Amino acid sequence: NDTNNEGFTGKNAQPRDWLEWEQLMRAFMENLIETFGKEELKTWYYEVWNEPDNWPTEHLHIFFRLYDTFADVVKSYDQDFKVGGPATYNLYALKAFLDHVTSGTNFVTGEVGSPIDFISHHIYGLSGGWLHAPPEIVPQVSRFSQELHWIKRLLDKYESIKDIDFHLNEWGVCSNFQKAQAQYPQLEYRNNEFSPLFMTKLIDCLYALEDNYDFKTSMLLYWGFSWEDQKNEMFTGNRELTTGGHTPKPILTGFELLAKLQPERLKAIGNVPGDRLGIIPTIGSKELAFIVYNFNETDDDLSKTDQLRIDVKD
Repeated sequence: NDTNNEGFTGKNAQPRDWLEWEQLMRAFMENLIETFGKEELKTWYYEVWNEPDNWPTEHLHIFFRLYDTFADVVKSYDQDFKVGGPATYNLYALKAFLDHVTSGTNFVTGEVGSPIDFISHHIYGLSGGWLHAPPEIVPQVSRFSQELHWIKRLLDKYESIKDIDFHLNEWGVCSNFQKAQAQYPQLEYRNNEFSPLFMTKLIDCLYALEDNYDFKTSMLLYWGFSWEDQKNEMFTGNRELTTGGHTPKPILTGFELLAKLQPERLKAIGNVPGDRLGIIPTIGSKELAFIVYNFNETDDDLSKTDQLRIDVKD
């Protein structure tokens, strides 16, 4: 048993019987197909394990075998089913996985390489394990931009997958979703405007990485839970979208505002993504919609006021 960075203890070990593991995976897939149908399942993304870099480095080969077995099972039902990973948060584990799927020996087929339809990775503004003692670390969007630059540079080394879809399928201002503000006052940013401002600035920077470096984040997923709501506790600082009484936290309002943006992005001149002031302009068939933010992560007071003039040109 191992304790991971979220504070949970679980069993990170290989199956006692690999044939039974394969049979379990087949039963799982057959249940999904019977319940949802193949056409629906073609829109899903399949991963076999969350954050295998919680395992000892010398055990990563076990994860690779888990992946190869799972990918083989999933693809046996339909080649259009999308399998990927590795859902890591350390670049060393991501590189090891990329080495395996591109040039390693497949544990099922014995051939070189493994099927893969997307790459996934996790990034947080900081680890909740760093809340305990000084020095204080302030979450910053630039940490995401820098790590994504490194991932882009890494993927470029693998010709066969350098253009594959990339998913940032777990992110947050701070990991350790269950930690609360009572013990860690800095987690107030899970309760206030900091989180939606951070998210909006992050999305602006993700678009800039796509526009300027040809690196697109195809999926962005926020991981939150509903303990505050279930316990009817108000704003305790857990990583959640709602608090007691089904009350939306500011980050949920941020999602609602971003959902009002239109399908086509417009070019913004004078805007420097990642700076204090930013704008995401969009247009649809009948309307123009944009979101403007005024946010610097190190501000002590979020109620800053600046003048901003927006000129719209044909």
